[in-house]
Amino acid sequence: MRFTEVKEVPKVCGRNVLLVKELEEFVNMGVKNVKVTYAPGEYKNLNSCQATLHKVIKREHLPIRVTIRGGDIYLVRTDM
Repeated sequence: MRFTEVKEVPKVCGRNVLLVKELEEFVNMGVKNVKVTYAPGEYKNLNSCQATLHKVIKREHLPIRVTIRGGDIYLVRTDM
């Protein structure tokens, strides 16, 4: 094993960064409820999408609740 000195650890810029921007866009829209539509290859299933959204919302302290109703995912603003 070898160790190489680096000045700074590279930052991770992944998919969740884009998701945070999309969720902030929803907050800035000024509407209370939206239906989430995702591409077939984006998430494995409905529950995977819901869990990812919930994790990001909780981590970023956004005023949003994620709900699954009738096979669809909805985002609901909790501050309105």
